[in-house]
Amino acid sequence: MTTQGAQSAKHKPLWKRGGVQRKVALPFNMVRNALPIARMMGSDAAPYAVDGKRLLFSINSGRAGSKYLYRLLDTAANVTATHEPKPSMAGRYVIEYPVSDPGLLDSLFYYGVMCPHKFEKVRHLQQVLADLPANHVYAETTHMFILSFYDVVMAAFGESVSVVIMRRHLPKVVKSMVSLGDFGKRRNWRFWRSSPNARSAAVQAAAPDAELDQMDMAIAYLIDVEARAQRFKQQFPHINTVEVRVEALNDWETVSQVFEQLNLEPSDATHEILGTVVNQRHKKKKEMDQEISEEYCLERIQQYCARCEAQGIQLPDLPQLTPFPEAA
Repeated sequence: MTTQGAQSAKHKPLWKRGGVQRKVALPFNMVRNALPIARMMGSDAAPYAVDGKRLLFSINSGRAGSKYLYRLLDTAANVTATHEPKPSMAGRYVIEYPVSDPGLLDSLFYYGVMCPHKFEKVRHLQQVLADLPANHVYAETTHMFILSFYDVVMAAFGESVSVVIMRRHLPKVVKSMVSLGDFGKRRNWRFWRSSPNARSAAVQAAAPDAELDQMDMAIAYLIDVEARAQRFKQQFPHINTVEVRVEALNDWETVSQVFEQLNLEPSDATHEILGTVVNQRHKKKKEMDQEISEEYCLERIQQYCARCEAQGIQLPDLPQLTPFPEAA
């Protein structure tokens, strides 16, 4: 490395430094930052008052109807909803933290470096809540919640948070992702998706990334998101959590039940938006030129699951493998 390059690397933020260099560099301010944040995130009491206002997030994989959910929630009389607002918490936040089984150095890096950056999201949410009327709900349906920032949100706001776990027929999601070039031709997929071998993964992948083709990467990612959803439920059993298939959100009876469980007030606009098709991204799919059938996607899912079973990998239950009755 040239002298100029060495100086450049030296002045990079700690989270940008790779490998051993990142783990060895443990300055005093990292430890100083880590201690109060670790205490706060280990406490059962959320430190931020919300004055009767509430937060609502969605656990989903992306390409599973999150934009439709945002539009649906935004029709509620007592809700202000968004889809993928800034700060997006994508990119660097997705790479590997929080680690599933952290050691001491991982914990110091997580609490001392990553969490202070992540609290940018908490500060943003505090400002949003401050601007809302009394007893109002702020909702975000971004899939980044479960991939990168649920930890700090839950630590900061606790039981003021409700969560919708939203699922879509798995072969349809695989087809959509592959058609858009995720885990393949689309160069920036790592900005919005996590590797199935990420250190934050909730289930082991069948093989390293380099040994998985595009289809298997997409399938492994989607199974991991489901495992993360199940892990979330175990970590936060007292949180108001609603599980729903996006296909069912075209039915008024289901929507009214979901709204009731979340203490949301439907409006006339709620009826009008039912069944609206959004975010199909036909142009992007045409550019990728990777048309595949749902039948083939299902076959590949079954093959991947069999491969995991042969290795003794315990996969989560996958209710989204069952076709929704109206689409069967």
